[in-house]
Amino acid sequence: MKKSPYVLTLQDRMRGLFLFSVIIVLLVGIFGYWKIKQFHTHQLEIKRSSTLLQQNLQDNFEATRLLGNIHTNLRHYMQSADMAVLTIIRQDAQTLTQTLPKERQEELAHLQEIINVLAIRMASLDENDDQIAKAEQAISVIMASISQQFPPSLFKQLYPIASRTRGAHHRFYVSSVVAGQSSAIKAGKDQITAVIEEAGKQFDQVAQGLPREQQQKVRELKEAFYWLEESSTTVAAIRLTTVQTEAEIVNAVDKLKDAVAKNSLDRNTTSFSLMENGMDLAQQNILFLAITLVLLALLFFFTSYIISRNMIEPLMDFISLLQNMRRLFTTQRAGGCSDDSYQEQLASFIQKRRDEIGQVAKAIQDMLGNMQAISFFRQTIEADETTSEIYQRLARIFSNRLGLNRFIIYEKLRGHESMEHVYCQPPELAEEIPSFAVANSCRARRTGTIVSSYDDPNICALFPFHDLQEHYCIPMIVGGHVIGVVQFIFAKDLSLDEKRELSEAIAEAKNFIDETLPVLQSKHLASELEEMATKDQLTGLFNRRYLESSLDQLVAGVKRRGTNLGILMCDLDYFKQVNDNYGHDAGDAVLSQLAQVLLNSVRSADLVIRFGGEEFIILLMDCEKGKACDVAETIRQAVENHKFQASGQTLTKTTSIGVAEFPTKNNQGIWEAIKYADVALYKAKENGRNRVEVFEHGMWEENAY
Repeated sequence: MKKSPYVLTLQDRMRGLFLFSVIIVLLVGIFGYWKIKQFHTHQLEIKRSSTLLQQNLQDNFEATRLLGNIHTNLRHYMQSADMAVLTIIRQDAQTLTQTLPKERQEELAHLQEIINVLAIRMASLDENDDQIAKAEQAISVIMASISQQFPPSLFKQLYPIASRTRGAHHRFYVSSVVAGQSSAIKAGKDQITAVIEEAGKQFDQVAQGLPREQQQKVRELKEAFYWLEESSTTVAAIRLTTVQTEAEIVNAVDKLKDAVAKNSLDRNTTSFSLMENGMDLAQQNILFLAITLVLLALLFFFTSYIISRNMIEPLMDFISLLQNMRRLFTTQRAGGCSDDSYQEQLASFIQKRRDEIGQVAKAIQDMLGNMQAISFFRQTIEADETTSEIYQRLARIFSNRLGLNRFIIYEKLRGHESMEHVYCQPPELAEEIPSFAVANSCRARRTGTIVSSYDDPNICALFPFHDLQEHYCIPMIVGGHVIGVVQFIFAKDLSLDEKRELSEAIAEAKNFIDETLPVLQSKHLASELEEMATKDQLTGLFNRRYLESSLDQLVAGVKRRGTNLGILMCDLDYFKQVNDNYGHDAGDAVLSQLAQVLLNSVRSADLVIRFGGEEFIILLMDCEKGKACDVAETIRQAVENHKFQASGQTLTKTTSIGVAEFPTKNNQGIWEAIKYADVALYKAKENGRNRVEVFEHGMWEENAY
């Protein structure tokens, strides 16, 4: 039946709605421009007041921060007398000159003067502290002279007085310094004077009746204590002035803080006044805004009426299609496949509709088919145990479903720089593909982007078939890292239809690759977690957990082959000294280097395991009987000759080694043999360290290990 020329198609209706929408947009735009012009003045006023407020807050914050820093660093400087802290205080005071208003510059200058006075007094305090040290040194020299040159009886009389007086002086002096208060300093000063005067009287009593030379030495000791008292009194006086100066600085800082707060309040009041004026202007336009909203509501109602009258019927069909699509998505997500009745309904809808909506329905049908296949594929590979099985299943999708018969799957080896192929189709391609000893030599791996010879014929210099074939490389990206590359290979000179089919197949292949990546990531992560559980993070060696889990299998192999297992228990001598003298980072560096020395000293078939702390166990597989001791001696010499680098230092360390063999003479178990090696290790430490001891039954008399 022939269509009536007056029937509007969906496209015609959309054009009419578009024209009507343009008219509405123009009207709203004109009205909006008028309102924008009205609000422009209000915006400028509010913006200006907001800027002033922001600047005021910023200046106030900066000034308050600098004053707080001066207050904090002042206390630090009074405690440490660190010139670096004084420099920071002066820098902060200088920076304040750029922040504070001009009317506060005089107060700031006064603050800087007080800081300079404090620096002078603190320097004087350091000089007089040196005098105290010199006086104490003079007392020590005189006491040493008395002990060497005069009778011991004189030294025994003078030593308790001098020791008691020095102890009391040190106690009173330190307590006054720690308190840091004027009352404590004055009290400490008086106490020191009283103690030293009492000591002077006691020295006079001791000097009575002594020979002249001894009396002279006692007077020298007395004068040295008076020198100590004079120096301490001077220091106390200086400390009193520094405490007063500190109080003046704190008072000046507090005044500046109050001034900054008052200035900020005044400026904030001005800014809020400007903002209030802007809000008053905005309130005058509320009536116009209400009118604008009413007009927009009327326009919206009119537009809705046109849409409902001219597009409701085609949209109802489209809504029905969307509802069916939702049901298909729901059933597919729940059970992995869609209901056949929904599929038939969708196919019937496609047959009825020949317009744009029908084309959309056909696209949805194709999309659902692909989603169902991808969902089934995802569920299948999640049950696979290894990545090799996943790659094989992905390869079958490429070949059987998508018709891509020439491709190579590369994977970046974890922990290595190389990238190797894990699947080739056809298999004979493996003989001709390039070797990627360095994974980044592959452009797709290095850049993480798709590489195609259709875009640039010479983009990949490593592709071996430039003359006959084209390639398309898709990187497999997981967590921001490229774990591999899928390379598809095609013949040159394809027709347009073949290229279009090829593009569609590659696009679908990429969907399957993207679906594979999370599963590959989980498999790789599971493998990494297993390795982390059995590897020591510091040395890279196997840990005790690995030993416990694999020891039965190792023992079974030794028994099956009828060979011996050499057991070496190694412990680094005096390792605690490394941590104590150089720090734990240096200790970690020594352990890491020791692990490498041990690995270099044994065969690749032997196992080196970090047993705990600085203790390592080495299992010598299929070791000749009696040869384990020779290997242990080789290791001992290698450790002794190695120069360990730690914290910029070159260290030499030694190791003690206990040796045992399995099977034992008494056919004990493997853990008993490990205990024997441990006992021999302790015997090596008892015998002087840096030695090898072989277990003998006289070393261990217990019945149980």
